[in-house]
Formats: sequence, C-alpha cells, structure tokens
Amino acid sequence: MDVLAKPTLSSEQVKEKALELGADLVGIIDCRTLSENPPDPTAPQVPERIAPRSKSAICLAKRMPLGEFLSDHQYAVAYTNAAICRYLERLAYRLSYWLEDNGHPSVPVVMDETDPELKRGSYGYLSLRHVAVEAGLGTFGLEANLLTPEYGPRVYFTVVLTEAELEPDQRITEQLCIGETCGRCLLSCPTDAILHWTLDKRLCSIAAQ
Repeated sequence: MDVLAKPTLSSEQVKEKALELGADLVGIIDCRTLSENPPDPTAPQVPERIAPRSKSAICLAKRMPLGEFLSDHQYAVAYTNAAICRYLERLAYRLSYWLEDNGHPSVPVVMDETDPELKRGSYGYLSLRHVAVEAGLGTFGLEANLLTPEYGPRVYFTVVLTEAELEPDQRITEQLCIGETCGRCLLSCPTDAILHWTLDKRLCSIAAQ
C-alpha cells in the first residue's frame, strides 16, 4: 500500500460538505478545461497562475435576498452585497481547510480584487462567471451577467482550487436568457453599457457603484 496516497474524495462528498457549510449552489470543473478555454486568450485568467498544482475548481454560489431588489436604499443594498461576499469568503476558507484535512491542498480564489497585469486591472485573477458557466451553474445573459435556473442573476460566486481530482459537472446546454426578444436589461441600463452579449465596462462603471 502506498502510504503517501491521498484519500479519495468524490464530487458528491465535496458538494454535500459545501452545502452543509452554507452554499446554495455548487459546481465542479476540471482545471484543464479552464486553462484550455480562457475567456480572453490575450489576458488568460487560468488556474495555474494561482495554484499550478490544482486539478479541480469548485464553484460556490450564494443567492442574494429578493428584498434587496425591492429596496431603493443605496447603503442597505451595498452592505448586503458586501456581507454576502464576506460570507462566501468564509465558506471558501472552511471548505479549503476541510479538503486539506482530507489530504488535498486547496486555496480560495480572491473574489473582489483585480489583477493589475490583466487589462490594466479591470479583470479578476479568475473569471468567476466563466468558471460558473463551465461548472454547469448557469448561462450568460444578454448583459453578460450570469443567469442560474434557480435564482436568475441574484447570485454571487467564489471558487476554491484544489489538488483533489473530482468528477466535473456538465455545462447547461439550453440558453436561459431569451435575448433581444425580452430586452429588459437593455431598457433599464442607465448608461447604455449593454452591447448584446457583452458589456462596455467603462460605461458600466459610471453607474455601477
């Protein structure tokens, strides 16, 4: 028997633990898939830039309260969003420790910072939305936001990179957004930043904060 062999974890065990810790949705993808299909090949947001030994990316999602979207109180909404991000960060660290206790070194991905080497700082270290799509949690909408079957766009994501080799999930094949035939996001954007399946980040930033 190889005394150095790592204990085997199944994807089901990892997902069960993530849900137990407080995630609302969990998806898993092979890191090679992310490396071979970066969202922008000229500024690759790929796992090996963060954790070269990682084998799997675990995408964790937490829903946003519906009441947040019924409130016009700017600071209450901002505080709620910040609290959700902090919740996800703690969840990711706790899952990472659990994975390591089971023999698999792991690291959470930074959520709300940008890598200054990518597009002058406008891109994160890893595109959480793209990981979520590859992990089967949702599809992109017309405004380049991510839509989930369970909660629509009312979701925040984070990712844990792990050396555990886990069975990946499959992408959702049916597009959730019906596109221009709906167009509500086009009509509601105050800076006209939506460019049909992509986003003008400079225009978006004017009103995003």
